[in-house]
Amino acid sequence: MKKWLALLCTILISAFSVAYAQPTWQIDLIVQVNTSDQPGALRLLSITPASVTETPLPGAAANAVLTDAILSPDRRWLVTTFYPFDTDRATPLAIYDLAAGMCCTFIDIPSSTSDGGQFALGGFSPDGTQFTASYVGVDYSSFEAPFAGGILTIDPQNGVLRDFSFIGTLLDYFEAPPAWAALGEWGEDGLIRFAPNCYACEPVYNGEYWLWNPISDEIRPSSGEFFDLYFSDLLPGTGEVLYTARDDAYPGEISMGYFPTANVVRYLTDSGQLAFDTINFTPVVYFNANDIAINGRARWIADGHAALIEQTTDERWFMFDRFGAASVHMVPLRSRFIAATPDGWVAFLPDSESFPSGRGRIVHFTVDSALRVTERTLTALPAHEAFHVVAQPLIGVGTAMVPFVSVAPPDPSIYAAIMAQNIPSCPDTLPSRLLIGGVGRVTPGAPNRLRDQPNTQGGIIGMI
Repeated sequence: MKKWLALLCTILISAFSVAYAQPTWQIDLIVQVNTSDQPGALRLLSITPASVTETPLPGAAANAVLTDAILSPDRRWLVTTFYPFDTDRATPLAIYDLAAGMCCTFIDIPSSTSDGGQFALGGFSPDGTQFTASYVGVDYSSFEAPFAGGILTIDPQNGVLRDFSFIGTLLDYFEAPPAWAALGEWGEDGLIRFAPNCYACEPVYNGEYWLWNPISDEIRPSSGEFFDLYFSDLLPGTGEVLYTARDDAYPGEISMGYFPTANVVRYLTDSGQLAFDTINFTPVVYFNANDIAINGRARWIADGHAALIEQTTDERWFMFDRFGAASVHMVPLRSRFIAATPDGWVAFLPDSESFPSGRGRIVHFTVDSALRVTERTLTALPAHEAFHVVAQPLIGVGTAMVPFVSVAPPDPSIYAAIMAQNIPSCPDTLPSRLLIGGVGRVTPGAPNRLRDQPNTQGGIIGMI
């Protein structure tokens, strides 16, 4: 049995190494530059291991920031959304015909409430001939029903095909219709995934998708398909998910907030485990006792054989693979992950930590089976307002995978020692003896007494 396991590991590691030998991939970015001669101009960057092709896009939106972009599977149609700097009024959707080099067909919000609003893009249909967008219009003079929104299906050649307005259509499920929706993919089954969402509030970030049939207008409020917009990363070829989470069975940074600072990464065999009643029972596959705060998220890299902790406030990006090996790679602060590749990943590295939207480099990181990293600059990026990934490699396809090695919580004594090293302290004060998960004791006598020593013999100097 041991020989068979050893042989299996050898085969998998060999496949891991071979995957790097012949990498073929393409990444497409839409960049909104912010240079003195071209403020707000758009560029399409097509990046491969061998070349970078830059295509200027006409018709940039003035005084607006690029908020989202999608590209059709055949790379003919590009759709963009913007948010204006000086008004709340929604900027129209812009549809580019890249094959003809033409800009643009514009789509306005189909709502009479025009004081403000916004678009959110979904994805293209399986045949690439249509795409989805959610919209919301705002009427600031109305206190009872200021929002009017819904979902559009749009033919990039001919305009809006269907307008599924939420006004009057979802009253069987809500007392008041939702403002608009967070959109998932348009599936091979012809159904559009969406999640009813509010506007100018705390948005939806995870849950179960609803389904809309754009032909029959049938609505299904339950799909059995779950999503997470901020803390998870899906491996397309296998359906496996990495989920960045907080688990108090492991030492974690003491922090305030609606979402406590993450300290672990969980491994899910499929996105169905993103359901609330199952996600906390999935195994922990990453915990770092020397860095208990994860200020970012876990990303798949290297065709799904390994993972990367993208840190937003740290120069250290940690890596770990399915067999429990780990390493660290240093990058400038405020670096941004762009996409995984078969042999590693691609990221943006800023020239100056003080200007995260300024000049920088797009770098290809290759990683071998020992998690050794090699950097290669692909192209420079000028000062820019924003960039969005519109196409990236489909990784994890046709490759044998094994589950990650799980990481057990530390023993209580080790837990307490790690927490003691990470508890913030003030000058000339005693360190706190209150530890999450530690043993506490209430001293006898009247409650809330303040003593000059950390014991019952200390003199009483006050009460709370």
